[in-house]
Amino acid sequence: MEIFGLMSLGLFLGITHAMDADHIAAVLAMWNRQCGKLGLMRRGLY
Repeated sequence: MEIFGLMSLGLFLGITHAMDADHIAAVLAMWNRQCGKLGLMRRGLY
């Protein structure tokens, strides 16, 4: 049960960190530069 609690805490902290305004702005800037969702996914894979 302890590992589940630690993993849940890590997931929660990771999601809250990912929703920071600077991260959202960076993803939106990459979205515009990479011509939409497909280009952004391609950039993330390679």
